[in-house]
Amino acid sequence: MALLDGVVGNATGNAVGVALALASLVVVVRVGGAQRRAWEELAGAAGPPRAAGARLGLYELIVLTSCSAAPGRMIITALARMHADGRLRVVPEEYHRFRVDVLDPQPQDGPEAALLDLLARTGGVVQDSGDPGSADDRLAAVRRGLVLDGLVCDPGLPVGVPADSPAVGRWRVRHRRLDGRKTGLTAVLLTAGVTVAVVFGSWLPVVAHALVLVVAFLSEGSDRPPPWWCNGTPSGRAAVEAAEGDGWLTATDTALLRRVALEGLARMPEGHPLRPLLPPAPPRRGEPDPPAVTPVNLDPPGLGGL
Repeated sequence: MALLDGVVGNATGNAVGVALALASLVVVVRVGGAQRRAWEELAGAAGPPRAAGARLGLYELIVLTSCSAAPGRMIITALARMHADGRLRVVPEEYHRFRVDVLDPQPQDGPEAALLDLLARTGGVVQDSGDPGSADDRLAAVRRGLVLDGLVCDPGLPVGVPADSPAVGRWRVRHRRLDGRKTGLTAVLLTAGVTVAVVFGSWLPVVAHALVLVVAFLSEGSDRPPPWWCNGTPSGRAAVEAAEGDGWLTATDTALLRRVALEGLARMPEGHPLRPLLPPAPPRRGEPDPPAVTPVNLDPPGLGGL
């Protein structure tokens, strides 16, 4: 009984403790409401989504299916497209890399411009992974366009709002300010509640106070969409499904280029100059080493390779 009295405390301590817990609840509710309104304002900054059924571009298909590998995949797809058009020649130079001779240095889009700059930096050599080596705004612009169209979503942000939008910067400042206010006020109120519990022996209100803070923590961000980062929003996934059908193909976006966009250069047909040279499998114990592979130029001037 004495132990129970030590937990329950007296009426004065309970009244003060409950008042402090209720004040903490008011802070959590009001700040949470302000944060939800800020989120709704941010979501309202999104532009109109892309029309349902609109065709994906080849590089957009890469972004929606390749996730973090998209920059390199865009580079090798630009390489395959320029090669198909006869605007460059390639020779497999070593395992996983090509020597490229550019015949027409005029890019037709951002990824082609990024490829040409990469070749200029590397002396005409490109890896079969297409790794650009550093971030490139021209490649990032493809993804940003998809974000604006509502087909992919930057993590933790509403659909249709890119992370570099000025509205996002303002929202983050406001969100941090509200978070700081909530954390500071609830910490002061909880400290006061613990002090009251120690003085009056009234610990039950402190338990209620703690529950308020737990609920506030668990509900943080519950109104936000999932981070559609790799596979796109539902609209983006529907666009990918449409791009996988034969109706998506055109004279320039061929089945072979789509295969490269989705699966990389390893899916090139046997004998194609853009099919990477792969190192031989290690010999089994007791077997001699395999003979060295000598690169053969299967792409003489003027043929284009396709």
